[in-house]
Amino acid sequence: MLLAQSATPATQVRTFHVRGTIKDSTGGAVRDTKVNVTFQNDKLSVTVPTNESGIYEVDLPFGVYTMSANGSYGALFRPYRRPEFRVMSPINKTLNATLAHTSRLIARYGPSPVVTASDITHYDGDFFSIPSEDGEPFRLYISYVKRVRSDYYYDYTGDNEPPYEDFVFAAYNLFSLQANTVHYDMESRRLEAHGNVVVEDESGQHRAYSMTFRFENGKAIPVR
Repeated sequence: MLLAQSATPATQVRTFHVRGTIKDSTGGAVRDTKVNVTFQNDKLSVTVPTNESGIYEVDLPFGVYTMSANGSYGALFRPYRRPEFRVMSPINKTLNATLAHTSRLIARYGPSPVVTASDITHYDGDFFSIPSEDGEPFRLYISYVKRVRSDYYYDYTGDNEPPYEDFVFAAYNLFSLQANTVHYDMESRRLEAHGNVVVEDESGQHRAYSMTFRFENGKAIPVR
């Protein structure tokens, strides 16, 4: 009977906790408009709103998820997204997001102050599939303002014109990075970031002028 009482029910769902702050391009939290943050996989879709401080939090079952965040188009925010990430332990994970302003889209699409949702979805981003030992590849996502590409590498640039900053943004599993410029070599799966580099991973947040990483088996490995 004691064993029966202490056994874990087979139907108990194991979860992890995710929280974060949704910011804008000035670095401040998005406080004046609600942002919907969505976590989704092939079995589940969960959407939670931010509070008055721009913070969201949610408990999710173990698994593989994508994350997206959408603010008010009236406030001229571009949607945020990150590729699949995998959590299989009861961790507390911080996933912050920056919703870049769409002010430069007005110049791109014409003088009208109205920016539609269809305009916003044309903003640029690249996906790269990176294999892993367990057979389930992770994807690296890089968003940018300008891009130069060759057969083997990509050079990405943001836009640092005040008052807003559109950084190059990269996300891979539980790792994310923003920087002024990024060079990505597809053959070596090596990413070099320069200028105002901010990295968030399982060990916390790190800042530097320049950082280099190699992507392997769901991990971003620092290269000295």
